[in-house]
Amino acid sequence: DHRDLHSFPTRRSSDLQEVQSLMKSEDLTLDFSLYSKQVNRTLSAAEKQALFDLHYYLPDDLLVKVDRATMQNSLETRVPLLDYRIVEFALNLPEALKIKNGCSKYLLKQVLYDFVPQALFDRPKWGFSIPLDKWMKNELKEYIESYLFIENDYLDSGQVKKLYQRFLAGENHLYQRIWAVFVLNRFLEGFN
Repeated sequence: DHRDLHSFPTRRSSDLQEVQSLMKSEDLTLDFSLYSKQVNRTLSAAEKQALFDLHYYLPDDLLVKVDRATMQNSLETRVPLLDYRIVEFALNLPEALKIKNGCSKYLLKQVLYDFVPQALFDRPKWGFSIPLDKWMKNELKEYIESYLFIENDYLDSGQVKKLYQRFLAGENHLYQRIWAVFVLNRFLEGFN
């Protein structure tokens, strides 16, 4: 399933505030002070999201998938851009060198232009994802809705309904948040 992610950084800059609006308690909001000790300046919302991804999404999701897929096929992989020195350097770069004129990974691409043909990396990403957003609007819709609006102590059901309406109205990038709410409510239901 191809997903055009050129607008992704712009969209992500508001993610943190939107996720926090779903939560009933201020105690449940994310505290980035623990993670931003590696950075010598104030982070933007997009950079906070990237740092969160670095600490959780990469090791708990993407790197696990790559490891399993390569082991299944007797391959050994390396992730050179995750060397701690490169990560620290990148974390401390000004945001203007990371995204410039809508071009993400701006500085990295400028360096690569000297060594790699531009056509190999200057193109839309192709992910490994399943069409969950489509399934949630069709085959899984009733099942999702049966758990999505359950009252609990953690999420504001009014905000969840607004988010779901936006998703149904065409903001497909919200499917991951809807799925997370569904999974949380399904999990919580198991304790009742």
